[in-house]
Amino acid sequence: MTANRQGFCNWLTRTWTLVFASAVLALAVGKVCGQEPIWKTGAALRKQLETPLSLTWGDRELRGALESLAKNTGVAIFLDRRIDPNRKLNIAAADEPLVTLLPRVAEQGEAGVSLVGPVVYVGPKATASKLLALAALRRQEAGKLPADLRIRLAKSEPSHWEELAQPRQLVTKLAERGGVRVANPELIPHDLWTAASWPTMPWTERMTLLLAGFDLTFETGGEGVVRLVPMPAELVFEKTYTPRGDADRVAADLRRMAPSAKIAVEGRTLRVSAAAEDHERIDRLLRGESVTTTKVTPGQKRYTLTAENKPAGAVLKTVSAQLGKELKYDPALAEKLQMEVSIKVKEVTLEELLDKTLGPLGLTYRLGEKALEIVAAQ
Repeated sequence: MTANRQGFCNWLTRTWTLVFASAVLALAVGKVCGQEPIWKTGAALRKQLETPLSLTWGDRELRGALESLAKNTGVAIFLDRRIDPNRKLNIAAADEPLVTLLPRVAEQGEAGVSLVGPVVYVGPKATASKLLALAALRRQEAGKLPADLRIRLAKSEPSHWEELAQPRQLVTKLAERGGVRVANPELIPHDLWTAASWPTMPWTERMTLLLAGFDLTFETGGEGVVRLVPMPAELVFEKTYTPRGDADRVAADLRRMAPSAKIAVEGRTLRVSAAAEDHERIDRLLRGESVTTTKVTPGQKRYTLTAENKPAGAVLKTVSAQLGKELKYDPALAEKLQMEVSIKVKEVTLEELLDKTLGPLGLTYRLGEKALEIVAAQ
């Protein structure tokens, strides 16, 4: 693994001019080598993540694969420095959306995936699992700061840096743009990163992503000083919502959609303590958007999944990755798992989903604490 390099080079640039790191530390609004990257955000990003695409990768390096996806889809992807960018991938997809393809790509790279604002983060599973919640928490905390500081940290801008940038100085420069000072930048070790660019997003999200590769986050005091601190082990945060209609009825609907969330009704207001993924779905539902579950995670009672002519093993890898479990099977079953299956299920139990996938192949499963094991049906 390349310890001192950051994945995901800027796909807009094909010929790099290498200069001393001290000359390439800018983190600012602007163009990369004279070209303005056009990244999808908002509704366009959500639509792109759901749009089917087809590809075949044989012994493709992870960094090159992610660059290709970014270039062809307009989705910004950021590879954590701790993930080997040269790891080889072997993946085939036929009319598969990015929302299910990206977890498969990350799994082969021994990584996890998370969407932070308009940037897809690919990094260690432990970090990916909590990064969205961490970004939301930091944004929430910034909203309680004095007005002038709150406005500066809420400002959205695009970012870029060039080849051989040093992350410690990128963080320092970003702090300066927010009108704050980093009290302990020495916690960021010396490193050199490849060039990259990000679409427009708030200061808090940019800082969260920059620090993620060092298992660090930040605390901001009202005096305008940022202190780097270790990333917390678990993250659940609280938000309030004022839904239209009867609050008790809406709360009942949300409890069915997000059973792990804690929801209290206070007059016309809902106070919700939940993980970031649940808050995102609640936000979308209350805005009137259609919310479906396209990734399977532990604790959910119902599942929605669509796969057409996909190898059964690939479908099961996606399910096991989202469950946070290792996929295990006897090598003698490999041929059966290469057979293609077509699945279209909505709001089914995990048992129904797995039975529909494995039943036609004469297979079944055992679900353990750490593994999803595929076995021959008796």
